[in-house]
Amino acid sequence: MSPPAIQLIRHTFSLLEGRAGIVALLFYQRLFQIAPATRPMFSNDIEAQGVKLMQMLRTVTTSLDAPESVAPMLAEMGQRHATYGVVDEHYGIVGTALLEAFADVLGKDFTVGARDAWSEAYAWITGIMQEGAAHWKAMQIPARSEF
Repeated sequence: MSPPAIQLIRHTFSLLEGRAGIVALLFYQRLFQIAPATRPMFSNDIEAQGVKLMQMLRTVTTSLDAPESVAPMLAEMGQRHATYGVVDEHYGIVGTALLEAFADVLGKDFTVGARDAWSEAYAWITGIMQEGAAHWKAMQIPARSEF
């Protein structure tokens, strides 16, 4: 990512952090509106899940100039999400819900440039997560059929 894009992401995230709970709740509300079938994947308390989401975004945001430092964590997270039933199609839906939540909270501060920067970052994040998920799926031993 370019330094200006990283700077935009960090700036907008600093604006979001003070409203992290609202961002997370808006995100999950929007996600479940767009894709109600994803709701059963979240058996835990949504507020606690939102805290985890914002912590992950904070970690990634602070590591954008050293992406190799968070890539293993993201790959592992992709593996974990695969065990929950997350499939490739879910990543686009989640991205839409996340960017819409950011837009709702930031209003005019979520500029076209900021949206583009976050879209680029999200594509990078999910690319690594999907690689991790694919690796996990490839390592699964197929069930033996009984004859």
